[in-house]
Amino acid sequence: MCRKGVQGTYYVIKKAIDDNADGYLTIPQLQQMAEQFNSDIQVHGNSPFDNENDESLLTIFRDTQAMLKDNGISDGDHMSYPNGYHSERVVRLARKFFKSCRTILQNIPIETYPPYDRYRMRSVSAIVDSQVDKVKQYIDRCVENNTWLILTFHKMETAPSGASDPSMYCSMAAFEEILNYAVEKANVMSMAEVMRTSYVA
Repeated sequence: MCRKGVQGTYYVIKKAIDDNADGYLTIPQLQQMAEQFNSDIQVHGNSPFDNENDESLLTIFRDTQAMLKDNGISDGDHMSYPNGYHSERVVRLARKFFKSCRTILQNIPIETYPPYDRYRMRSVSAIVDSQVDKVKQYIDRCVENNTWLILTFHKMETAPSGASDPSMYCSMAAFEEILNYAVEKANVMSMAEVMRTSYVA
């Protein structure tokens, strides 16, 4: 993305980093992304939030923000709900810590700019290679209507044979095709950039 002159937003899971989970970035790698490439690195929760009591949720929010701040990565002002879940209770607690929260609700695959509700922002998720043309149509629709499209990717690789959830995979070739189209057609911004320029009190 940096080669294209744009920055993406990366939502990180503290537990995965603490456990040195395979396929997840380390603290030094996140620091390098933030320092050298100006990447926007934010908070992702453990899954699922609905199983956590209030105290546990607040601890997750607080500790993940502290991890990012203490390591000079970001302020952790924005969060992604695990599995897109956002009950009223979770939203109420999230408001204590974050300036925005992203879902993976995509029944309406566009978001308003500025967002109608900063704590229930919609995004298109589970993007796989066969959906490249559909995503391009979403981009065109947003340009035509002056709206905002949030695209959520998970594992940037071709789904291995027998993958338990193929919808989590998007090949780099498909991602680059979408990125090239977005850069050509629209203004691509990170979550932090959008919220700075379209702040809703």
